[in-house]
Amino acid sequence: MAIDKVDKLLLAAEKAIPQSLMPDLPRNEYSDQPEWYGFEDAIWRLGADIQMFLSENKSYLLNDSQIQRIIEISTNANAKRGRQSFIMLLGHKRYSQYSERIVSQIYDSDVEGHVIGTLLKMQSPGYAKIIRPYTDNQFAWIRNKAKKYIEKYD
Repeated sequence: MAIDKVDKLLLAAEKAIPQSLMPDLPRNEYSDQPEWYGFEDAIWRLGADIQMFLSENKSYLLNDSQIQRIIEISTNANAKRGRQSFIMLLGHKRYSQYSERIVSQIYDSDVEGHVIGTLLKMQSPGYAKIIRPYTDNQFAWIRNKAKKYIEKYD
């Protein structure tokens, strides 16, 4: 059953989140970004598995409980970069009522670009003041998403 698949993936992600916030690992010599913890990678992959399931099952819609669980994972800093794929799961106009919860994560460098991209896909105006500083971000992909948001909603 489809619901069982998504719920099992959500449960696995919830169980993989540590009880406390782990410090960043040493920086990777090639990307100047911290290495990933195993749990971050596992959580990220579970979110990607949900996305794959949803793209293969177009008629399937997440229920309210599943959406709330995705939001809880997306806003739990203990999941670190594993949250990225869960934030992206909400990148649809039908989830725009959750934009306040998502934008609350923009100040976390682990997910800032994913938040901006999701707000764009949600078609959620009203955050230009918050997003404008990211038009000068050190990462081009984040700068470009921020500029696109500002062009559309400023």
